[in-house]
Amino acid sequence: MGFIKPQPTSLLPEYCLLREILWMFINPNACKFFTIENEEISLRSNVTMPSTSTESLHIFLADFVTSMNYISKLNRAIEKSTRTSSLSHTLEKYFNLLQQFLNEIRDFVLLEEEAVKAHEATYTTISLHTKMQPHFKVLAMLWDVHKNCIIDEEKFPAHIQSTYLLASLNHEILNATCKEKKNLCLTFLVTCLKTFLDIFDIWWTEARLQDLKNEFIVERVANYDELRLFEKCKEKSFYINDAISKRITSDKIISAMNYFATEATFTLEIISKLDRIHEMKQMGNECRRSLYEEFMEIFEWEIEKFSSGEEEEIVVREVTSLPRNKKLIDDIKNGMMADGDDLMLMIFNSTFENLTVDKEQVKRSHLKIFQKLNKSTS
Repeated sequence: MGFIKPQPTSLLPEYCLLREILWMFINPNACKFFTIENEEISLRSNVTMPSTSTESLHIFLADFVTSMNYISKLNRAIEKSTRTSSLSHTLEKYFNLLQQFLNEIRDFVLLEEEAVKAHEATYTTISLHTKMQPHFKVLAMLWDVHKNCIIDEEKFPAHIQSTYLLASLNHEILNATCKEKKNLCLTFLVTCLKTFLDIFDIWWTEARLQDLKNEFIVERVANYDELRLFEKCKEKSFYINDAISKRITSDKIISAMNYFATEATFTLEIISKLDRIHEMKQMGNECRRSLYEEFMEIFEWEIEKFSSGEEEEIVVREVTSLPRNKKLIDDIKNGMMADGDDLMLMIFNSTFENLTVDKEQVKRSHLKIFQKLNKSTS
């Protein structure tokens, strides 16, 4: 009579479902419960378990499928980044940290697979769902950050990739409504700032205007007599839409770094005129701590103060003044004061302190930044 016959529904055991859920997080492939079309994971409509209907199973497994797709997309983005020759140092830091978060989830899934293979009587899909809840949340936040902060690294030059990432992370911190999302974005931000602080280190302590991947948003003016003059820039003859441009130029962190970069040129000129660059480099190599190390030490110390109700730990510092450094530092300070450059005198203060310090011991926690932030108060 031409009636359409319903497609038979396969009934499979829960053990099979548990193994396939875990497989899809590690190495997604079409299997009995799940299928992949256009790189999107979905549940098959003709498979269920004896104890439930297909519709009920689909509703219950929705969180699993959504998270499978998040981790699959993020893994593809990481894989693509490894093939991109124009990837900036800042984005390399971002993708390395993203990989660490995904590795933690992968390690958890592998441990759960061992428990499933052991045929524990109490292990069910419901108990796996409960255990996966924190990871569902982290994956959703990671995908949201990636979607909002990363622009196509193949279409945009390095300085647009980097500054847009930092500006967008700062925007997410300011606008996130939950504490965990703010903390996640802040973790990425302080990690990705390393590239720019390393650039400043080279500029301020070695007087070398070096930017290996051209990822800073300021540059030297070409064909100009003064080599230490900077300007804001976009890639020459390169169109950037207004939303991206506005996000970068209106961000306070980017604006502050631009200002410090242009101010640094005056200090570099003072050091150059004093003809003391070579001595500065020698001293820096002997007792040098990077700007990023200082930044992270202060950052983690501040977090620890909010992470417990205990009294602050006493910082033990052994300081020895080096007379041969003191004369040079005094000369540079006097040169800055003569030029009225109070801002750069303040910025260089920590560098001057490092050049007169032999030993510094600070008791620090080795907990991860993200975990520390989540333990801190609002």
